[in-house]
Amino acid sequence: MLVDCLNWRIENDIDKILSKPIIPAEFYRSVRDSQLIG
Repeated sequence: MLVDCLNWRIENDIDKILSKPIIPAEFYRSVRDSQLIG
């Protein structure tokens, strides 16, 4: 039961990451900024 709950939470987090391009956008922006600085 606990494992099922953990798996469900992990799948939910993956779904959020895949459905929202916010995290990749921030990642790409930070990479681009670091390349501009360096």
